[in-house]
Amino acid sequence: MRHMRRKTLKATSKSAMILMVVTLTLTQSSAELTTSSFYIAWKGKLLTSHEASVGSRSRLECMNSCVGFSHCHSAAFDVTSNTCYLHPVFDPDSDAEGAATLKVFTRKAPACQQTKAPPLAGGRVAQWHHTLTSFQGDVTCDANFIYSGDDATLRCLPDGQWEMDGECKQHIWTDATLHTAYRVPRPVEVGWQMCMTGVPDSGADRFTLNVYDDYGNRLMMSDFRFHCCGTSYLTVVDNHVNGRWGPYGYWVRDPPFPFTHGQRFQLSLIADSEYLLSLHVDGTFYASLQTPVSITTITKVQFLQKVTVEYLDVWCM
Repeated sequence: MRHMRRKTLKATSKSAMILMVVTLTLTQSSAELTTSSFYIAWKGKLLTSHEASVGSRSRLECMNSCVGFSHCHSAAFDVTSNTCYLHPVFDPDSDAEGAATLKVFTRKAPACQQTKAPPLAGGRVAQWHHTLTSFQGDVTCDANFIYSGDDATLRCLPDGQWEMDGECKQHIWTDATLHTAYRVPRPVEVGWQMCMTGVPDSGADRFTLNVYDDYGNRLMMSDFRFHCCGTSYLTVVDNHVNGRWGPYGYWVRDPPFPFTHGQRFQLSLIADSEYLLSLHVDGTFYASLQTPVSITTITKVQFLQKVTVEYLDVWCM
């Protein structure tokens, strides 16, 4: 159970000479101001009283500063100069500057409130939060983007610098182009999926899917031959790591259905385990491939040859 104690602070208004007695409700452990009761008096006569929370950060800090001194009996805050005056003896006939002062500080806005937050590519701050000691915002990513870190929060550091543990990265494209390596926005783990909708181009005989790590290794290379043009209908599934092919590559000579010119298909790539990837076409299992290195090293996917990529999602989980 939290024990409470009260301390009465008195302050004078320099211009109107109005006496303000502030009764503070404090926690014994931290001695921080939580709520306050204001009693406004004029020449000893009580005029009004009301319960309220201290809304001004400056006034709140001023009152808390007085709480921190055992010999502080009164406090005054000058809103014009943003200065806090703490006094060991309250004298209602003297102004704030005339009384003996324990401490004086000038309230300045936190460094991050003096500068604008950095622009967020692919996202925005949905809501801001601030306290006496922190200033931060909740980051929301735009459509087709996902946050790459663990905590989607933009924080202001004491030196005025802004900090995030990630960023908003694109994971969906509706205008994907061939020969472009599309980066996976977050670390790949078991259960990861890539989804693609495509249409084989007329006059072509194949398209290729490559799955890369950051060192140029192909953890999977799938060469899909179309059912046309006098070529054999098959798919070559292999990998090329550290300059070597295989040893797990093979040909799929009798797949469940053909790829045909102009016929739309949906292709999925799934990480079934740390060393196993599987291909699915239109919801049907197509082929699988064991990888010589962990699937957690996957960072990019790429399509080659002749296929129109209508939709690509490298994080369709």
